[in-house]
Amino acid sequence: MSTKSEIKDGALVVTVNLYEAFRAMPDEDKASFLDTLACDDGVIRLVSQQILDGWTDLCSHGGTQCTDIHDVSSTPLSAAVREVAKRSGDVARKEIERLERELARVSETRDKYLHEACELRRMFNYHGAIEGAPR
Repeated sequence: MSTKSEIKDGALVVTVNLYEAFRAMPDEDKASFLDTLACDDGVIRLVSQQILDGWTDLCSHGGTQCTDIHDVSSTPLSAAVREVAKRSGDVARKEIERLERELARVSETRDKYLHEACELRRMFNYHGAIEGAPR
């Protein structure tokens, strides 16, 4: 692993090649580090861009292959793209069902308040409206 130390403006500056440090990690430490990194919003956004568009905003991408779907040598990015395509119908269906449930809940709440408003209007008119007030 290459590191460089120097004194700059009276301060010790240590430069570490993160790529080499990562490659030198034991597999268990590497897995733990990757698991933590995979939950970072920035990483999720960049990987999502690659899966959906093929590239990040800075025109970077992981390895992809156009091979047989049963080829075990397929890259993780190519496998993710295929898996998203396979599941997209289920994902869309679940999201539509979630939105329909939320719409039903909001509609029910709206209907409840409209009913209460009508009842209040009836009570107000029954017990004597203010003369000259619009009905």
